[in-house]
Amino acid sequence: GHYAVVFALVFLLLTSPSLAAQFQVASETTILQEGADGALLSADGKHLAVGRRSGLVIRALDSGQEKQLLPFGKFGLLLAWSPDGKFVYYLHQGEKPWINDLWRVAVDTEMTERMIQHVGSPSLSPDGLHVALGRGQGIALLSVNGKSERLLCSPCKAALRMVWSPDGSQLAIEENSYIGIQGSKVFLLDVATGKMKQI
Repeated sequence: GHYAVVFALVFLLLTSPSLAAQFQVASETTILQEGADGALLSADGKHLAVGRRSGLVIRALDSGQEKQLLPFGKFGLLLAWSPDGKFVYYLHQGEKPWINDLWRVAVDTEMTERMIQHVGSPSLSPDGLHVALGRGQGIALLSVNGKSERLLCSPCKAALRMVWSPDGSQLAIEENSYIGIQGSKVFLLDVATGKMKQI
């Protein structure tokens, strides 16, 4: 699991001075003094989407100016920026408290739109056109507007978290299982073929 990866990296840095020398901090800047429930950097590195108890805020990193996009109660969990920086995708409670819907808000106009109902832990593709999410005992690929859907694999490992490769050809999937002393398992799913292998 990710804990094992972090542990291995720390172990390597502590036991290999030459490797540790390559990981020096060049500079450090405090972006947020106040608390945040989550934050996402835009692709151009100019804006930060911040989830707070007051709602969803966009902060310009050069000036520090903030703009509130959504108030508390209309916003749930930050998910992703669109690649062009025009939208922020987020989860918000659906019909029942344990069901989430995928929404997006336009950064310029503050207009909101529900994209897909009843999603679990969705992951937006690098091109911003598709969403991978759990469907029953499988994993499905949907267009971001929810109008088309393709099952990638079924039955397959239930996903706790999914992360896309930069080219959008693969998904790294953390298995949704009890995390014991050995941690959770990670699988690689080929989006084109639906084949999965443990890594």
